[in-house]
Amino acid sequence: MKFKNTKFLAKANIKGNPKSTMITVSTCFLVILMTLVSCYTIATTQAVDNYKHDYRARALELDPWTRTLDKKAIEEISNVSHVQSVVELKGLRNYYFNITNISGNNDKSKKAKNQLISKESAVDIWGLIGNEKREVIQGQNLEETPEFSCIIPSLFNPTGNEEDSDKVEYIDVENLIGKTITVKGYNDSLSFMYNYSGDENGNKWLELPAVEFKLKIVGVYYCAPTGFSYDDTALVSEKTAKLIQQISLKAGGYDLSSKDNEVTKWWNTPKLHTHYVVVDNYENIPNVYNEITNLGYCCSDEPEIMISDSITLMANLFKNIGVLLVCVLTVFTVMVLANSAINSLKKRKSEFGLMKAMGYKNRQIFFCLFYEQISLTIKAFILGGLLSSIFILIMNFVNSQKSYIERLYIIDWSTYLIFLSISLVIAVFVPLLCQVILLRRLNKIQPKDAMNNT
Repeated sequence: MKFKNTKFLAKANIKGNPKSTMITVSTCFLVILMTLVSCYTIATTQAVDNYKHDYRARALELDPWTRTLDKKAIEEISNVSHVQSVVELKGLRNYYFNITNISGNNDKSKKAKNQLISKESAVDIWGLIGNEKREVIQGQNLEETPEFSCIIPSLFNPTGNEEDSDKVEYIDVENLIGKTITVKGYNDSLSFMYNYSGDENGNKWLELPAVEFKLKIVGVYYCAPTGFSYDDTALVSEKTAKLIQQISLKAGGYDLSSKDNEVTKWWNTPKLHTHYVVVDNYENIPNVYNEITNLGYCCSDEPEIMISDSITLMANLFKNIGVLLVCVLTVFTVMVLANSAINSLKKRKSEFGLMKAMGYKNRQIFFCLFYEQISLTIKAFILGGLLSSIFILIMNFVNSQKSYIERLYIIDWSTYLIFLSISLVIAVFVPLLCQVILLRRLNKIQPKDAMNNT
């Protein structure tokens, strides 16, 4: 049988098949769900998993407000189950600074400079602690340039304004690598709480002069869309964080080599410093918190950064309900295709007998049946793939114009193509499997069956 004859017969039978529309629709929905649900599931669950491994999502603040954090205390807390380490805070951790200037004025960085030195421009500077690290996607790590350098997020929003996401304008950070920003204490001051006695009565706020600091931007790190306060956060090394606080204290008139006042006593007494308890796993935070507080220490019950409840909800939604929908629709599509193949074989027994009487071989008839089914599923695959790709294209564009939280839902096209390929395999394999299962019945049909109507 020539291919054009096979194609002609297949098309004729498709038109006469009452289940052809159902096959096309169910397969089309299968492709759409397989690509969209799977892609969004991967995007959200991967982001949530990455967040849970983040250092700041596992760090609990430990303060000496109820008991001083001497060596014995650190050892006792370190022995608590699931505690990975207890780290002393040696410099600033989380302070806002105004951006007053940026070096360079070439065409590429001109727009970025204008944005950075605007009246609302500020940056949240975080000092790394202990063995905390942040890998960069461009430029250098802070380990390579530990003093007065910083790395900024891939989506850098120096205004910190997330209330109106449509007005957020991110800076082209690639052009900022190698530039130097000048920062000054937010609203011309630098304030922080210190403790000079080891109890709640020893807590005081210290106001220091706003000293200007120059930080060279050496790299760009990935802006995690699941965490709060990432898009305006510049990270500095622990050494830089300590130097900034040290210079500020000296500018305030404090002699840090002595212990003749409350501030210098605090500075030179590690057991009066805030520490951080780093938990081995995000899920173990409640247990660690309960054990540490039961020991009588003042520990926060939440990590430094928190994940949005809506993102967790969406991740669980896609992961559970979405996967269930795909599975149910896959089973339904297989049943429809299998039922269609069985009915086709039963109703067309005399036709196949006649074809055999005319000299057609089993493999030629098998190919004709397979072509009927595959033409329906491929048509549905193309339609479903086109609709899903248009949807992702539109949503990627919309989300790329919004704040970094919404950018979580930007789908990587390579991920989309993987699941599109999987849906194509299903669209081809299922009809083939159905025909192979029925091949034995097809072989039993004889030329004499051409006279039968059943």
